[in-house]
Amino acid sequence: MSNVKKQLVNKVNQLRESEILAQGFLDHLTNSEKMHLLNEIIEILQGELKSAHSQIKVHSAVRLSEKEKEMVCENFLGEVRQSGDIKFEVDPKLLGGIKIFQGDNVIDLSAQGKLETLVSKI
Repeated sequence: MSNVKKQLVNKVNQLRESEILAQGFLDHLTNSEKMHLLNEIIEILQGELKSAHSQIKVHSAVRLSEKEKEMVCENFLGEVRQSGDIKFEVDPKLLGGIKIFQGDNVIDLSAQGKLETLVSKI
């Protein structure tokens, strides 16, 4: 099974699990007579989701200098950096390169990511 197909199957399974959790949560609110809290809960979750999507994480194999951080921002983040909070973190699992995360979006510029892309094309 190709990597893309595996990712799609995983997403579908996650959606099913999310649906089951959501139904269980709504059942709990109903049974505990706390359904009146639903609107407040939704507002809180929407705020958290917005925050998660505005935050940008850049993982690198080694600690980046200030100049390297600025280069990453200029070359890869462009307009996005104006709207979001950017956090740089070292990920010792990376062999080289960087990974950029914003919400569910990932830009994989790591050595491992390039190797995986190469292998999937073979």
